[in-house]
Amino acid sequence: MKKRNIFVYILVFTGFLLNEWILALFSEDGELARQTILKIRVFNVASITVGILFFFRSFVKRNFPTLLVFLFSIIFSVYLADNLLYFCAPYFPYNFSRMLSSTAQERFVNINDYEIPWVYDTNIRYFEANPKNNTHHTDELGYRNPRGYLKQVDKKIDVLLLGDSFTWGTEDKVIAEYLREILSKVTVYSLGMGGEGIPQWRYHFERFVSETGIFPKLVVFNFYPGNDIADTRRFLQVKKKFGKMNSFIYFQGGVPPSRLKIFYQVPEVVSLAKSLLLKKKLSKLTTIKGLPGQYDIRFWEREPMLEEINDEVLEQIKNNIEMIRRLSPDTKLLFSYLPCASDLYGDRTEPAAKYAEDIKRQKVNSEYLKKYAEKQNMTFFDSVESLRVQALDKMIWVQAHFNQEGYRIYSEMLAEEIKSCLN
Repeated sequence: MKKRNIFVYILVFTGFLLNEWILALFSEDGELARQTILKIRVFNVASITVGILFFFRSFVKRNFPTLLVFLFSIIFSVYLADNLLYFCAPYFPYNFSRMLSSTAQERFVNINDYEIPWVYDTNIRYFEANPKNNTHHTDELGYRNPRGYLKQVDKKIDVLLLGDSFTWGTEDKVIAEYLREILSKVTVYSLGMGGEGIPQWRYHFERFVSETGIFPKLVVFNFYPGNDIADTRRFLQVKKKFGKMNSFIYFQGGVPPSRLKIFYQVPEVVSLAKSLLLKKKLSKLTTIKGLPGQYDIRFWEREPMLEEINDEVLEQIKNNIEMIRRLSPDTKLLFSYLPCASDLYGDRTEPAAKYAEDIKRQKVNSEYLKKYAEKQNMTFFDSVESLRVQALDKMIWVQAHFNQEGYRIYSEMLAEEIKSCLN
């Protein structure tokens, strides 16, 4: 009987922990997650209830040896689960990995990016010049442009694009490629790099000029409010903490603490429990009023409050302007304001009132940055309202970026603004 009790304890509590692994299988698919989540919660409650009943049964009968084995099985299961969650983090679906601790998330990124041949410069990163595995189709400088393009255009670049993953491109066809097609007589080169903020723009420009000796006619700052300001703060924090910038620490977060030093804190189990209790980070397909079907849109990157666009942020924009004008006095500047998902679809999904605030913020932020751009003698372009019109009857977004159609539409709008700047 005692052996059977011990077996039941271990089975119940191991099952309770393993059911979160079941949840992981569904966390990438919003529809399956919705269908399965209630069953998993019921299993959670049932597991805990049965475990508590057996625990008190043993306690009432003063079966202390069984209680000790019971407690040991719980502790062992929790620590085992914690370490498995950490070491297996890179192999979980993306959304599930986001429920774990920051160190596990870094492990997810590091392991999944290990084949990407990054070069970590002091302030920025880019690809190796001639990587063996060039699945991202980068050029000789490590940016997402056709190989040999600079030689092909005789090192004459009319338009240089700066920005983050929107400029780098998250679909097969990127902004620079669309612009080269639309503006057939205009040469366009992209220095876009995912994960970077406003301060890194000038360092990419400086490297480009140093490596090529090319001075473009126009530089476009593609500003994405969803994370450019947060990335700017992270850049400045790293620089302040270490006395100088270190792009490896900026991107990878430095060396994670030893598991031996933090294992007793069970950080993965704690993070996972918090995420699940807060109903956090499960991928959900979203219904948009006026559009058929459901869509994978991530609204967590939202418009910043106006006070977040503070003097520190404006100083970084100004530093970019000053460096470009110092190195290339005749180069014109265009500041382009990109949308967040909530700007386009927030008022047509739930909670509409919450996301509708973003639309108001965007207008305030845009007007504020437009006035700043005018003071700096820089052209300002806000594509958001026009993109909202386009979004009324079509989906131009997927997850946290434009979809292919979104990139095409934005590129067409940007092309018209570029024509105006170059004339």
